[in-house]
Amino acid sequence: MRVQDGVGSVTLSDLTPARTVEVHATYAGDATHEAASSSPVPVTVGAVAPPPPAATSVTPAQAAYSVRSGRDVTVPVAVSDGGGEVTGGSVELLDGDRLLARTTAGPDAVLVFTPGWTGTRTLLLRYLGDATHASSSGAVAVEVTEEPVVDPPVVDPPAVTEPMLTAVRPHRLRHGRSQVVVVVGSGFSDATRLLSPVPGVRVGRPVVVSSRRMEVEVSTGQGAALGPARWEIADGGTTYGCSTPSACDVDVISSPRVTDVDPLVLRRGVTTRVTLTGADFAPGMQAEVTGYGVEVREVRVRSAKRAVLVVTTTAGAPLSSRSLRLTNDDGGSIGLEDAVRVRR
Repeated sequence: MRVQDGVGSVTLSDLTPARTVEVHATYAGDATHEAASSSPVPVTVGAVAPPPPAATSVTPAQAAYSVRSGRDVTVPVAVSDGGGEVTGGSVELLDGDRLLARTTAGPDAVLVFTPGWTGTRTLLLRYLGDATHASSSGAVAVEVTEEPVVDPPVVDPPAVTEPMLTAVRPHRLRHGRSQVVVVVGSGFSDATRLLSPVPGVRVGRPVVVSSRRMEVEVSTGQGAALGPARWEIADGGTTYGCSTPSACDVDVISSPRVTDVDPLVLRRGVTTRVTLTGADFAPGMQAEVTGYGVEVREVRVRSAKRAVLVVTTTAGAPLSSRSLRLTNDDGGSIGLEDAVRVRR
């Protein structure tokens, strides 16, 4: 430091991290002046506040989508901060409190889900933000319509008509469920029967709507064999296959069943092991707890009747009841409303 006219100055640098330091001055003196030093002077170095997160907007590629029941919906999404597209941070799609899909913001961000309703619903599109970007939300409408059943035309039927099987819908049967299947073909009569595709599937007496259409109630037991099979019909002791085999394919899938959840409470800021008791838990089963701040980190299927979920709850998770959805690898799923509750 150089002294001029009795005044000295110095520039201090690298005073990090933020803290209070003591500074004192020392004068070595010269031929005509004595040496001297000052008392320590405290200097507080403050932290530089980070800039506020940039405002964002999240938008779907289309404002509305229409899809047939049972089919996937694919929604490309973009997050912008006004200066360009944002990369990083989670984007979620919700139906009320129920999480339908989640992805990471970026040029190829896409949300894919299978609707579980018919009609039109407006879904919440939500960007959760990151260290430099604020959260934002938008909306997208999804219309789901039933798959129409079109009776095939019958051209010039023979004088003596044998029954012909053309198609059976739907193509999936779920364990422990009863459902009505629609049988399409020609030559149906009160003597025509739909045959069980696999052991454990009980087929009721058909309701013959016309010679080209039957409706049959089918009950799939918990012990029904899983996997693909094919429908056939019988009439007068003769069995008839399908004229278009793939149109009569059926897949028996398992839907998880839950009889007990322990514990029922998730604590903020805590990772909890939740034990599920029930049936038809398959290896590879996935689990999802709806709502912000709760994430299933791991699913451990111990047996077909017992599974353990490793669930992490953030310190800021909203205090509320949450739904739980379980999905086996073959597509069978179950949703449990108010399965657990987040508490302090």
